[in-house]
Amino acid sequence: MRIRHQPLFCLSLLVLGWHSPPSLLCGADGLPPPPLASVSAQSALDSADGCLMAGDYRPAAVAFARLQVQWGASDALFTRRFVSQVGCDAWDQAAVILASAQLAGYRIAPEALPTGSLDSCLAGGSAEVHRLTERLAAHALAAPDQREAMLVMAAWSALSGDEPRAALFADMASQLSLELVPSGPPTELLPAEPLPPVPIPLEPVPAEELPQPRPIPSADRR
Repeated sequence: MRIRHQPLFCLSLLVLGWHSPPSLLCGADGLPPPPLASVSAQSALDSADGCLMAGDYRPAAVAFARLQVQWGASDALFTRRFVSQVGCDAWDQAAVILASAQLAGYRIAPEALPTGSLDSCLAGGSAEVHRLTERLAAHALAAPDQREAMLVMAAWSALSGDEPRAALFADMASQLSLELVPSGPPTELLPAEPLPPVPIPLEPVPAEELPQPRPIPSADRR
């Protein structure tokens, strides 16, 4: 009798979830928990965000780069990598990240930051944003022929909400782009002048050194 009802009892345990921790059956909202991979990614993202918001820009840049390699690109990761690189004065790396994001169709945008704005994201608030902005502007203006530096400054200004400055540096970058394109009709190629013949000196060869002609066999010898 006990053996007959044991499968039914086990089935009841499976359906009702007895002897199973509630955290493994559902989340706080009653829905199934997210996959382990997404929990791991969110935990790593929270840790990287903590570095960024505390002003530890270099560790944050490394952490965001690893996350992008592991879990793929997104607006959030490109934006946070960009801010981290500007924060540690790695402006060339910031230019590479900006170009990569634009090429892949991603945006550098304030809503992709952990708090939704640059002022509230960085430790020190608007004072820290102002400090980084002035350092980046000095770098860009020190190399007025570097288009990438102008684009980084334009993107950073847009991220901080300074649209007039963003437009100014974007226009400077576009002017540099126009200067790289040749204007006017192409230069005509001049016909090449014929080169004068170069005399080659020939030394006389003694007659005894010349090859002797071979004798022609006569018909009688055939």
